[in-house]
Amino acid sequence: MHHTFSPQECVRKGGIKHMPGIYIYGGGDEDDGEGEGNGEATSRKAAINQSIRLEQLDLPTSSCAMLVSTRETMPWFASWQTGVSFLLGVGSKTKDTTTLCNNETFREDDDGDLRKALTNLNESVKTEFQRQLQKTVSWADLSQFFTRWGRVYPSTRRRLVQKRSLRSQDCRESSSRKPPYFDDLLSVPQAQPVILHRLAPEVAALLQQHSGEEYGVSSALSNALKNGTVIWSHFARAVVQLNHHVVVKLGPNISLTDADMTAHIQSHSTDIPVPQSLGVLSLGGITYSFMRRINGCSLDKLWPDLTDIEKCSVRDQLDLILEKLRSLPLPNQYLGGGNPPQCVNCSMAKRTSPLFIESETQFNEFLLSGNCQPGMESYIEFIRPMLRENHHFILTHSDLHPRNILTVRVGEEIQVTGLIDWEVGDVYPEY
Repeated sequence: MHHTFSPQECVRKGGIKHMPGIYIYGGGDEDDGEGEGNGEATSRKAAINQSIRLEQLDLPTSSCAMLVSTRETMPWFASWQTGVSFLLGVGSKTKDTTTLCNNETFREDDDGDLRKALTNLNESVKTEFQRQLQKTVSWADLSQFFTRWGRVYPSTRRRLVQKRSLRSQDCRESSSRKPPYFDDLLSVPQAQPVILHRLAPEVAALLQQHSGEEYGVSSALSNALKNGTVIWSHFARAVVQLNHHVVVKLGPNISLTDADMTAHIQSHSTDIPVPQSLGVLSLGGITYSFMRRINGCSLDKLWPDLTDIEKCSVRDQLDLILEKLRSLPLPNQYLGGGNPPQCVNCSMAKRTSPLFIESETQFNEFLLSGNCQPGMESYIEFIRPMLRENHHFILTHSDLHPRNILTVRVGEEIQVTGLIDWEVGDVYPEY
């Protein structure tokens, strides 16, 4: 006859109580109950193992919280052979940090990579745990599983945290300390400016404000950049906030597609939040694309701390924005973007299409041309008939990820305030 045990009975009879509803038998001085000899002990082990189910592991708390050895957590149970307890962060979250066990916290500027890695680690533990329970008898000894993970888990987690800590330190240092080449990037070449898109009045006024005694676009722009705030930088590119309303994206080979796409979108819709282009100029091989600043924080900073309801709200807002984007009229009959319009394929290496692709047949040929290597001919001919040629063509961002989505918290709600970085925004098949 099978017996069930209360939490108190599990502890009294040699079991381990480590979270409400989850009990792991740790042994004790009693007979192990293997075979047919001790039915009560066997039933007790089966009942305890049965209580460790996947749905009980999926608690409404942080999935990236640390899993630590019960021997380390409650050392007074000296008879335990092995065990695991899920010490999870509290359900309520603060705005700045999420507190975990052992005083472990996430920084406000964490980009979510560490949480994702730790969540994946914990999910792998839970998945293997459930698999072990499913493929063994209900009263099996799980000590070997706990012993192995008790050894592997702490070191694996420690490596992930240390790796992210070093990377975060590098990021914080790089964000607070300009790289050696950055001053050169902010020093605008003394050259004749080439106006690629007409400058808006507020940009002209801003340059006039920084012109100094000897007026010149180069010196004025250089002064404005050096007095601005660097929002983002990567190698020879940067985004600098010049004042409360104007930012500039600068670097060599900055595509005009960004300004073209946002101008086209704003000419057909006021419901799609994109930065307003304020003009583009080129000086000495460097392109300066001015745009109106959008208030908000990138979604990758906020996402880890959002509730499920808030995440669903962001999803729904993006659905509406992208649905409107896909319904806008196209700027011309060609696929791709830029002037002249070209398609770009970055699936393996960056490739640019021939000019003026007008049909999906031509587009498919461009995709297949990247695989034209010796021995691939038969494979290409096998794939070719499978590619449809009747998709609708729509506008797409082409580089939409959390860092390019700006959001703000208004009261208890999260609002999407902008989609930025349209440099590879193009016209492509609807898929």
